[in-house]
Amino acid sequence: MSSRFIIKLLVGLLVLVAAFFLYRYIFVSSPAVDNSPGLEAVGSGEGGQASAVDDEFIRLLERLQGVTLDATVFASPAWQSLINFRVPLIPEEKGRPNPFAPVSLDSSLNTSSTTASSSSPRR
Repeated sequence: MSSRFIIKLLVGLLVLVAAFFLYRYIFVSSPAVDNSPGLEAVGSGEGGQASAVDDEFIRLLERLQGVTLDATVFASPAWQSLINFRVPLIPEEKGRPNPFAPVSLDSSLNTSSTTASSSSPRR
């Protein structure tokens, strides 16, 4: 056998295998694919019964209904000793009227803010 014949045979087999997989992918539906919707209404499980996940969720909700918050926690010395680390926000001037405009067009409109920003040190 010549090497050309072997190459042609391998290419032909490769084309047949590719055609087979394309046919299977495009025209034949897989029986393992589940066509059920991703979300279902409560109680619409198999046989109209709620699923185990639904039952667990309902049990958790029932347990949460019994939870109460004792307001005396906020009056305790431990709560009162907590420190507030919030930083107050200082109102500043607004920036350029159009931040997307070129700087050369904007410099004549907003000279007071450019002098204030040029005098501050850059970080």
